Amino acid sequence: MRKLTAFAKELKGFDKYHELRHVPKLALEDPEELIDLVSESFERIRAEDDSELDYDPLPNRVFTTRKEDTMGGVYQITENERHLERTDIHLRERRMLRVHQTPTQLAVFRSFSHPDFPQVLECFRLDYQQPQNSFYQKLNLAPDPWLYAPAGAK
Repeated sequence: MRKLTAFAKELKGFDKYHELRHVPKLALEDPEELIDLVSESFERIRAEDDSELDYDPLPNRVFTTRKEDTMGGVYQITENERHLERTDIHLRERRMLRVHQTPTQLAVFRSFSHPDFPQVLECFRLDYQQPQNSFYQKLNLAPDPWLYAPAGAK
């Protein structure tokens, strides 16, 4: 049985707890910026769904590819909740965004991976009922090995 990578452990922990476990919590500086990021992300994925670039015919699922870019995502919007999972890959770079929004909180996981830099994981949580409990977390991990090009490749 394979062990989970540090990245996979953190992502699994976020999905369960909506935070990065064992990472210090800092004050959330600009809740409006987070709200704007989430709104723009939902607008973007909804516009991409069923566009001429979307290869996934199912509703609320998007898969696009053009030149060196690939994007996959799923989203769900109900009366009280919004959820989004999106992964963008460009050459050897990967960006991931996960959003879980309920009437009581907004939880966001964002990551950036490139083999020449540490992986950056960020978690934001906006607590609508008790704003003082809102927080931001950041964790740097070792570069993601799956992004390395095969020997001799350019």
